[in-house]
Amino acid sequence: MHDFYEDIDKTLTMKCHSLERLEHCNELLPANVSFMVLSLNIRSIQHNFDELLITLKRMEIYPDVIILSECWLNENTIIPKMTGYDSFSTKKIINKSGGVAAYVRDVWSTSVHEPLCDECNCLQLIINDKLTILGIYRSPSFKNLSTFLSFIDASLININARHYIILAGDINLDICCSTPTDQCSEYLCLMASHQLLPAITLSTRGEACLDHIFIKDKSLSLGMVCRAAITDHDICLVTMTSESLGSFKLPRRTTLKTNKIGIINDLKSVDWAKFYNVVDPEVASLFDKIPKTSMHKNSRTIVINRSQRSMKPWITSGLMRCQRNKLHLESKKKPEDVICQITYKRYRNYLTNLQKRHETNYETQLLKSNIESGNSKKLWKSIKQICNMSKNHSTPIELTKNHPDSVTSLNFCNQYFSNIGRTLADHVLDNLNVLATSLASDYTSSNAPTKGSSFFLQPTDPYEVSKLIDNLKNDKPPGLDAFSPSLIKVIKTYITGPLTHIFNLSLSSGVFPHCWKLR
Repeated sequence: MHDFYEDIDKTLTMKCHSLERLEHCNELLPANVSFMVLSLNIRSIQHNFDELLITLKRMEIYPDVIILSECWLNENTIIPKMTGYDSFSTKKIINKSGGVAAYVRDVWSTSVHEPLCDECNCLQLIINDKLTILGIYRSPSFKNLSTFLSFIDASLININARHYIILAGDINLDICCSTPTDQCSEYLCLMASHQLLPAITLSTRGEACLDHIFIKDKSLSLGMVCRAAITDHDICLVTMTSESLGSFKLPRRTTLKTNKIGIINDLKSVDWAKFYNVVDPEVASLFDKIPKTSMHKNSRTIVINRSQRSMKPWITSGLMRCQRNKLHLESKKKPEDVICQITYKRYRNYLTNLQKRHETNYETQLLKSNIESGNSKKLWKSIKQICNMSKNHSTPIELTKNHPDSVTSLNFCNQYFSNIGRTLADHVLDNLNVLATSLASDYTSSNAPTKGSSFFLQPTDPYEVSKLIDNLKNDKPPGLDAFSPSLIKVIKTYITGPLTHIFNLSLSSGVFPHCWKLR
């Protein structure tokens, strides 16, 4: 019977690895990883956030969700921003060390809710309406688990049954103890009753496993405990594969690499003579095909490597080496060695001051350059970046939930906004109890044109079109044709003439080219 229970444990337990060096983390990641969650007890987000950024840079990973517990949040705390992520945090204050913060990659559509409990902080993240993540911090000052377990049970029951579920955070309950307590057994049984399996089964602080990640997953995932020197808690990481997530696909961070010289050479060889002979504005469709074909031929999509993603520009390779040396001082392994402890603390303080100096110098240079350039927009952007005042830009998904499928929901929204003018007009006529014709006949305007008057638009010329192209802002995103403002400026010499011809045909005929209308 004992062997039978051991076989069950092996079947239901996910693989969990312990890593002494952060640089080895990337080597263990599965090739088909689709989603990654990182959890850490950061013990004051204001004090240790910079060191977390350096640690992530050393690991060369880009987690989809980062759960930080014991953040020491209060009503005046400003959550630091992270490039490429939206940030969220709990508002309820239980004690001075409480609080949960979460960072979600901005490629995901995320809705956030804070379930309230008197004995823990909890942040519920719903990602793409398919995955629910509970980020939790439970203070060790609460000895009785009954209230906490009732809260967890109710929270899990209220989650959509079709959702994948991940529970992550510092629960302050050792689930790897050789002789588990009754409270620990009750906690594990509750997780199992909701089909949640532990992804972290190794010690995360000393000899105890206090930081947990549970997953409701039909397939095995991979858990990792990475030894870090940010706090006395280690980093917990879990990856989910594409097989286990099914249709929950990862939007990869990509960029479009364009060979501008190739596009210029293609446009140079174009004979526009036949194009100028056409007097129909719809000749714009012929014009569109030429640069688009060249764009397609001279462009390729490349995936941005993790090592090339910088969460903070001031993080240098030297800082990462310093942090690595800090970890290798092994003060944890020699708590009784006074010399080792003193050396570690001195180096820790030196590294903290070095990080702050690097960050301050970078921010000072950033402000100086923006002040000297006279660009007030960039100046305010850098001020918001330094003060962590930038807002999250998460895609709203509520409009797509009103009907069974997204197409029906979007058609409903389009119908509403396309008819809003007529609806308001009919409402006014009903209130006044008059017809539209009689109401229009009673209206007179001092600016109304006299009979026979008209207006005239002067034809444009290549010089005006060229100046308008020069005024395009390079920091604006490309249009539906994927042509960025900077690329349009590069090829303007070859497209200004054809564009001028199309604009003049449109002005003289009063017809806007059909191919340029958004459909």
